[in-house]
Amino acid sequence: MSEEFSRKLAEMFGITSTNNEKWFAEFLKQFEISTERTKKMWEAAASDATNRTITTTVPGDPKREYKTHIGIDGDITNEFPSTVPDDNDVYWRHHKQMIDEAMATRKEIILRIIDVSGNTIRGMINPISISPVDLAKLIESFRKA
Repeated sequence: MSEEFSRKLAEMFGITSTNNEKWFAEFLKQFEISTERTKKMWEAAASDATNRTITTTVPGDPKREYKTHIGIDGDITNEFPSTVPDDNDVYWRHHKQMIDEAMATRKEIILRIIDVSGNTIRGMINPISISPVDLAKLIESFRKA
């Protein structure tokens, strides 16, 4: 976090005493740690929600391999060994189960991203619903400590 940003926040809240400066420095440190964790969470979620390939290989028959590509836009492309597998094929049924699980997981990830995004934005826009009097008391308490 830039020194200029930290200085402006300190000025905004009237932080002048050594104790407040220490508290504020710790607050900024924790804010940076939280921001970094959030960034890593977003990167992991984006990685899981983008393109994915599911492969099932029949043991002892490497030519019999089922592949399914799931695109970021939800398009699904299947690759079969030579013919479309029979619905009774145990490996094909297992492969379809894995596809269903991957799609359900992807849906949950996307819904979670939307939920976290909304909560984060709401928290940034309106972090605490307080009256102007409460805000003035909060600033005054910073100045006294």
